[in-house]
Amino acid sequence: MADPLSEVYAEFWDQLETVSDLTDLVKAGNRLKFDKRNAIKMNLSTIDVPELRVVVVGGEPKPRASNLRGWTETYEIGVVTGDQRLEDVFFPLRWALIKAVHAVETGLILLDLSAYDGTVVSVNPQSVRDGVSAADEARGIDGWMTFWTVDVVMKFAPSSLE
Repeated sequence: MADPLSEVYAEFWDQLETVSDLTDLVKAGNRLKFDKRNAIKMNLSTIDVPELRVVVVGGEPKPRASNLRGWTETYEIGVVTGDQRLEDVFFPLRWALIKAVHAVETGLILLDLSAYDGTVVSVNPQSVRDGVSAADEARGIDGWMTFWTVDVVMKFAPSSLE
């Protein structure tokens, strides 16, 4: 890959997919990695849910610390269940996500970004929102949705930014 942000995103997915509880509940075809031009399906059937996606929702430069430049990339993990049952569908997915976010926290720290004179400093889950999304309701998804915000803090040598 040609940049550290792509490597972090790929590793984020790799770590999510190490959790069999999550991959057992969300089929591979329903994990939207945005590696296709039109990743989001507009006409869904029951076979298309639950759906898992990871999107970048922001970034923030960090003040220079000693000789390093910091960057925080903010991701949102979104799951739409397509089902209103809490105990049969939502809570098992939530538990799988708790485990998967832990895998992301522990795995991303080990990612080798030395080709960019960089490192992942920390992975910080920030917030969880549950409910429904008007955009997903318009796509015909009936059921619970959960959105998890995770910050990934990276540092790079200034020479790698030139």
